[in-house]
Amino acid sequence: MDSFLHITNWLNVVKGLANQNACIILVGNKKDLKDDRVVSVNEASKFCQENDILYLECSALDGEGVDDIFKTASKNIVNKIENGVIIIDDGKNVNKIIPKKKDDETNNYSRCNSC
Repeated sequence: MDSFLHITNWLNVVKGLANQNACIILVGNKKDLKDDRVVSVNEASKFCQENDILYLECSALDGEGVDDIFKTASKNIVNKIENGVIIIDDGKNVNKIIPKKKDDETNNYSRCNSC
């Protein structure tokens, strides 16, 4: 429960440092310890819905759900690329992503150096 109490602060730090279109996933670990659960699925899901982030659970002990975290993040990023939310540069700046401005309906994009 102690970690869950700090999530709001950590999320604010992440949102302040990450690209506005970053894929943020809250991962509940120790899924294998069902009898020792402190934070309910409903409580964690509600927090994520209110903060527009994804929620998944896993067990680092037995590996359950770990692959799903990476698959979900990858699919989320691909969907954003396919929907034009983020645009991969044309090759001149291979490691950069250009986020599409929400309020800009034209094709004027700003460069992002910390995606």
